[in-house]
Amino acid sequence: MDTTTCAEILWANTSGLGTGPGNEKLLSDARIALARIVRHDGAAGFLPPKRPTSEELSSKAWGECVEAAIQAETSTGTAPTYALLAAGSPASMPPTEPAKEHGLHWPYAPGTKLATIIGPLKSTTGQDVWLFLYSAIDTKEALEKDGDARSGFFPRMGARSGIGQGEMAPPTPQRSGAWAWVLFVASILLSAYVVTWVYAASEFTRGAVKEVLEKVTIEELEGGSPGYIIKKAGVEVGETTHPCLFQIQSRLGQPTVPIDPSACDEAWDVIWAAQNPNNDKNRNWWTTAKTWFWKGTDVGSQLSLLGPLLMSGLAIILMILAAGIALKSYFLGALIDERNRLSLSRVQQLAWTVVLLGGITILGVFNMSLLAGFVRDLAQMNTLQDAATEVQNFFPAMDLALWAALGINLLVSPLFSKLILNAKELKADSNQIQPIVASEALEKRAVPGKAALSDLFTSEGEANAGQVDVSRLQHLVITGLLLSGYVLLLVEYVRAIDVTSVLISALTGAPVFAAMPPIDGTFISLLVLSHAGYLAFKAMPSGTNVN
Repeated sequence: MDTTTCAEILWANTSGLGTGPGNEKLLSDARIALARIVRHDGAAGFLPPKRPTSEELSSKAWGECVEAAIQAETSTGTAPTYALLAAGSPASMPPTEPAKEHGLHWPYAPGTKLATIIGPLKSTTGQDVWLFLYSAIDTKEALEKDGDARSGFFPRMGARSGIGQGEMAPPTPQRSGAWAWVLFVASILLSAYVVTWVYAASEFTRGAVKEVLEKVTIEELEGGSPGYIIKKAGVEVGETTHPCLFQIQSRLGQPTVPIDPSACDEAWDVIWAAQNPNNDKNRNWWTTAKTWFWKGTDVGSQLSLLGPLLMSGLAIILMILAAGIALKSYFLGALIDERNRLSLSRVQQLAWTVVLLGGITILGVFNMSLLAGFVRDLAQMNTLQDAATEVQNFFPAMDLALWAALGINLLVSPLFSKLILNAKELKADSNQIQPIVASEALEKRAVPGKAALSDLFTSEGEANAGQVDVSRLQHLVITGLLLSGYVLLLVEYVRAIDVTSVLISALTGAPVFAAMPPIDGTFISLLVLSHAGYLAFKAMPSGTNVN
């Protein structure tokens, strides 16, 4: 933990404390003791960091918080790890144990070891309180009766709300490890299901392609009758080649006779329908499984990968949810930042990750499984002796504009957003951009459960918390439009796969999906302007109006 955050935690928890005349050093000693607990044992039970106002920055209390944080950073040796702020027991003064008004049981258990007592201090209500510091507590008693044996600051709940500043943070819920594992395993199983589905789709495709190419490349039909008749310049010319091959030649840029655009589709439809596993009389477990996959692959007598694409996105989302529960005990934990707000940058990062990673995975796996089968099958087809069998790139390429969009969303914008937020809080690691960033206290929540969807379009500054930030709302809308547009483009890309492209893949070894759907200059321009405006307004104080 850095010094600034430690000082802000001390400020949040002790700025409401005072001392009687001549006892000022007691409060300084209490802050140093608490700082060592925060530094070395985490911040369990403490209020979240709170930045002082510009007037409070020059106060003696803030200076003591900073000094205590610095001393704790360089301190050595063993220090007490449990602190209890409470009134003293009336049985003896100065007290030898805390009063029982806080409701805890472990301070009085045999295994608890009291190290030192600092006080008296004054609460905001004028009550005398002491800081009881313990080197060890009775863990069994703490867990069985109090439900919490973690080191840190006690009491955990609102019993301390009249001592520090603000509302006491509720305890962090226990992490739902079981749910995290359930979602993780579900993500793995769904990923395996998707890969199997794509493999089955490629097997259907290989079978259909093999039969189509055998049909359209024979020199003569059965019985020695001529093949298709191609009309050229009004003259019937006997041809022994199926017009589908002329369509393929045309797509490859080779000169040919006038083509019939539906020739390949007509040859494909009947043969593709014959690939239905329900027609297979030799049933086994794989045939039964393929029957299920066929339902989502055959869409209007055409090959479709829309089902696997949607399932792959769902598998990635389940993995993200599992990570959120494992890290912060909330389903959306992966989207929540260190200030316990729903992060717009993280939402963008993960949304583009789901779309692009899901898309490139499905297209790449289909290319691999299809071409691997072609390499095997081509050698057995005498009619394709001239076909190239060298397999090219499996995974689809991305054009420069798409790489630029990916870099802006996943790297550039989140990095600058983090630097700006750190500079606003005067963090030492962001000195390089502090001259152009306005200093401002940022809103911080007590627990991740306080994060809300409204965080995506409301101000991050403490002074304007809860107010709509037009720049964030505009950025959210533009991002949603661009992301939705690309999703629709990707869906259309795989919804019904072009038959001629599949046949060309079999003949040349080129992948069916050579590239991801490209984006144009308008797309990338909107993306750049949206992020630039968002970062520019982020650097200004919250609520700034720019004409």
